[in-house]
Amino acid sequence: MSMQRRVHRRLSIEELEPRVAPVTLDAINSTYQFIDQDGDTVDVTYSGSGSCEILDQSGGDPDGDDIATITFAGADSTTVLTVLLGATGGGGTTSISSVDATGQDLDWLRLEADVGGVAVRDIRKLSQAGAVGTVSVAGDVIAGGVLGAATFGSVSVGGSLNSRVVAQDSIGALSVQQNLAGSVVAYGDMGTVSIGGNASGHIAVYGQLTSSVSIGGDYSGEMWVVGGVVGDISIGGGLSGAISSDLGIGGSLAIGAVSGGALSAPWLRSRLAESWMSMGRCPAALTWKATWAA
Repeated sequence: MSMQRRVHRRLSIEELEPRVAPVTLDAINSTYQFIDQDGDTVDVTYSGSGSCEILDQSGGDPDGDDIATITFAGADSTTVLTVLLGATGGGGTTSISSVDATGQDLDWLRLEADVGGVAVRDIRKLSQAGAVGTVSVAGDVIAGGVLGAATFGSVSVGGSLNSRVVAQDSIGALSVQQNLAGSVVAYGDMGTVSIGGNASGHIAVYGQLTSSVSIGGDYSGEMWVVGGVVGDISIGGGLSGAISSDLGIGGSLAIGAVSGGALSAPWLRSRLAESWMSMGRCPAALTWKATWAA
């Protein structure tokens, strides 16, 4: 009789990596606190409609890391999100790679962080303590608020800019598809400025306007540049406002018509005469309507 041999197998249990769920905030579960990558305490608060999901680079809870993405769902003009640093600990800064509210409206984003990019349909207010790479607003920047940051890489508005954009340093580029009724202030340099429609708001650059300015319609606001304009200024419609460049305009100046406006730049009269060649109306018709300061 043959004997069957029993084989004993030892079961082993493989330890899996812990999975941490993402953080979701809404009007009910409205607060979240975590410690970021370098030890800062970060407080996040949500109010209004919809919700937002907060993820780190690995797709989980950002505790011990910085925020990779904040993604909104169902947000509207009542939605407010704040990301604030605590009083103590860490290096005093935190970062957010992107804030995505594509196709949605927000009332206020208050972020004490360096942000890679912000995408939203309509927004009233962005308060940004650090630098922002890109701000993309598909609709309007609503009147009564402000987009403020240390620096903006670029600000793109698909509708009209009815509020203020303020940078404590530079703005790399500003693009408004429709009208500029608000104001834009850069305490450093500003790059390309492109306004598709009319501009009744003010543009103030305390540094240098390093590229060109293009306004598709009429300009009835005031533009003041301390450090001079490097590129061209083109106004497709009429000028009834004022353009002042303390250190001159390096490129050409093209204006459809001037009616009661003012231009001021430290140019020689002969240099002025050359610049008027690109205007839509003859120089003689312009000089009596505008005032020039040498």
